[in-house]
Amino acid sequence: MKKAIILILLCFWGLWLPAQNLVEEFSNRYGNDSKFTVVNVSAKMFSLISDITDPETEGIIKDLTGFKLLRTEQDAARYYREVLALLGDSRKGYEELMRVQKEQEDVRIYVREVKGVVVELVLMVNNGSEFVLMGFTGNIDLKKISKLSKVVNVKGVEYLDKAINN
Repeated sequence: MKKAIILILLCFWGLWLPAQNLVEEFSNRYGNDSKFTVVNVSAKMFSLISDITDPETEGIIKDLTGFKLLRTEQDAARYYREVLALLGDSRKGYEELMRVQKEQEDVRIYVREVKGVVVELVLMVNNGSEFVLMGFTGNIDLKKISKLSKVVNVKGVEYLDKAINN
């Protein structure tokens, strides 16, 4: 009987673990792949930045717990389709906020909410020759985070402002 209970507990162990965010999951797969450039900003770094910035920037980043970016110029369409499949899994709870398709460029922005609070924002860009995936985690105020488009010089971030304010 003990063995049966232990076996059942092991089968459901994953349900008790905190959900991993999409960009983290993708990074675990490809973060060590030399095809990718990876940028990871931790909660501690956001805390340090907020201590030395102006009040407006502090207000934008104070509730962020992480930022991760993965970029590659190889197999862009493959990685784009892979992330779309992850985002399309209804069990993960992502909702499309915005999609911009223009010529060769496809930009999508998704959010994941928990109890009415946006806890993750995912931005994905595919222009045929380049794939960019970035994610913000924390308690995210979409109005404030859209202002990052003026601060961060990364392709695709400019769509944050357009998505939130249009």
